Amino acid sequence: MKAKTNCLFFGLTLILSGCTEPTSIIIEPLRIILWAPASGSMCITPDVTVRATFSDDLDPATLTAESLFLLDSDGIVSTTLSYDQQTFTARLDPAAPLGFGRIYTVVATAEISGVDKGRLPVRLEASFETVARTGCAPGIECTLPSQCADGEICAAIGICTEECVTDTDCFRGTCSTGSCIPDTTAGGDSVVPGDPAVPGDPAVPGDPAVPGDPAVPGDPAVPGDPAVPGDPAVPGDAAVPGDAAVPGDAAVPGDAAVPGDSAAPGDGD
Repeated sequence: MKAKTNCLFFGLTLILSGCTEPTSIIIEPLRIILWAPASGSMCITPDVTVRATFSDDLDPATLTAESLFLLDSDGIVSTTLSYDQQTFTARLDPAAPLGFGRIYTVVATAEISGVDKGRLPVRLEASFETVARTGCAPGIECTLPSQCADGEICAAIGICTEECVTDTDCFRGTCSTGSCIPDTTAGGDSVVPGDPAVPGDPAVPGDPAVPGDPAVPGDPAVPGDPAVPGDPAVPGDAAVPGDAAVPGDAAVPGDAAVPGDSAAPGDGD
């Protein structure tokens, strides 16, 4: 009887263990849980110390001046890098006070690695603006460059400024020595004379016209687009007073008649 009981217990144990789902292990990648100053901050004092707190203890060999650094529109800002292992916080202390009324960006590259969670999955950035010399007066807020004055850009932190720091400050372009260089191949960017036209972009005199875009005086007409006074007429398009008539098109009052076309009211027989 005892032997049967032991066999029954062993069999139930096997059945129950067969129904158990395997254990899932989810490993969260390394991330930055706190920027100081916070990304998008304005009116920051020039004597600020920049901090980045990570979600894991860092491998000291991966935390270098090439993997965590501070930028302004002139390039890399001279800083001293340190790390507090108890709080997982890296510090950047500028060698000199930062400039007034300027945008700075702290960059953490994917080379930084945690002891347990591995590398950062992507390059991370956080930008802030220092206080102006005249006091705290945040710039004009924006979401698109068109909301800023001529010569200004809409920076990543959402304000109009004259200089970029990284490519994220440039709307579909790249940052080079404080200036945004437009990407002329992307729709919505500034068109450069001689480049292929992009639907929806402003037309440029001398460039090929794009169906649906505004016509430019002196450029070839496009079938279906509005005619432009002084441009060659296009068969099938509406005639323009003062332009040369096209055989087969409707006559226009005041224009010269064309043999075989119907006369217009008021024109000579």
